[in-house]
Amino acid sequence: LRAEQQRQQLQLEMERDILDDARRQKERLVQEFYTEVMHRISTLTHTVTGNILASLDEHEGIIRGRVSVQLSNLVKQLEQLNFVEDEQIESQLQRLREVLPTEDEKERASKGLARINTSRISQVVRKINEEAEKILIDLGAQPQTRKQRKQPLTPPSPVSLDARRTARAGAALALQQEEPSPPEDITPRRRRQKRTL
Repeated sequence: LRAEQQRQQLQLEMERDILDDARRQKERLVQEFYTEVMHRISTLTHTVTGNILASLDEHEGIIRGRVSVQLSNLVKQLEQLNFVEDEQIESQLQRLREVLPTEDEKERASKGLARINTSRISQVVRKINEEAEKILIDLGAQPQTRKQRKQPLTPPSPVSLDARRTARAGAALALQQEEPSPPEDITPRRRRQKRTL
């Protein structure tokens, strides 16, 4: 009877250990999945908002059609990807929705009748870009930094044709100072073409 009780106790402890291991593994998998989803959402957000900011900087605050489409697509993609119902992403979505140009504003801007005020869009997009970058850093990812397009291009330095010639002459001198090689017959040889009938 005592042996039976010990066996039952051991079996209960084993089952408890198995259930605890399964629960820990499930929690780990859920956490990994959540982390991966947040990484993808934050990468998407950081990339798109970086593109929008770069375009706004490059075009002096004028929102281009492609950028407007990117902004609208970002909102749609975040709505679809936020099935984890993250509060910060919900906040970002709400702020983006508030600054999105309306259809009327887009149409009037495309006809040249009005200009969309992008200062608020730029502020919101910049803040969201910074938030996404922080999330990526917290997840251990290295966010890509956006390129500054406003910097003037540096003109190429002029190439001196004389420098090129002296470099070749110097290389020839260096070759001559090495062991002299036996002269080779450098006359071109032509192969005869076979006649076909």
